[in-house]
Amino acid sequence: KSSPRANQKNTKKTFLRAGEQKLATAGRSDSIFSEIFGKVSSSKLYNQPKTMPQKKKAGVTPPKKTVEPAPAPQPREVAWRAAEYEYVEKTVLWYVGVGAAVLIIALIGLWQRNFFFVVFIAVAAAVIITLGRKRPQVVEFRVSEEGVAVGRQFFPYERLQNFSLSERPGRLDELVLTKKTVVAPLLKIAVDGKVGEQVRGILNEKLPEVEHQDSLVDLIAEWLGF
Repeated sequence: KSSPRANQKNTKKTFLRAGEQKLATAGRSDSIFSEIFGKVSSSKLYNQPKTMPQKKKAGVTPPKKTVEPAPAPQPREVAWRAAEYEYVEKTVLWYVGVGAAVLIIALIGLWQRNFFFVVFIAVAAAVIITLGRKRPQVVEFRVSEEGVAVGRQFFPYERLQNFSLSERPGRLDELVLTKKTVVAPLLKIAVDGKVGEQVRGILNEKLPEVEHQDSLVDLIAEWLGF
């Protein structure tokens, strides 16, 4: 029979052998795990795409951004085309009426023995009939910050006194410019309503706006169709 001390020694040896076997199996698993992990990590490193550093081209400089200057403000200007004056078609009754009026005035001059007046009336009648048959030309009008242009004629604001813009229902509006002259001081221009408002915006900064009153000559000219 074995003694208790011998049994204790055998138990210790058995326990130590079991511990050594566990350590040995643990070491093998660690080595296997490290070997597998190393292969996987190395394969990931080799499979990563390689990025090559970009080389700068020698002697090539990037283009500089040029800042374009802001466009200069354009001067305000309104231009349109219209007839020199509003033409009214002359009928046979118009010629008959002008002839009858001239004949009556001429008879009055003969009755008073004013032959010079009779000659003047005859010349005036010939001019009126000639102008009545003439059709107006289409002219380009332009209103700018420098002045007003009527065809080839140019009127700077220093030569103008005032202006008026009259609305005429059923007809084109009428722009009347007063020149600083004694002979033919009025300049009448036909203008559309929308264009007239733009013209008024420019002229208000240069000339005073007044209300135009038609004179007796204007009424006679309108009655005659001019």
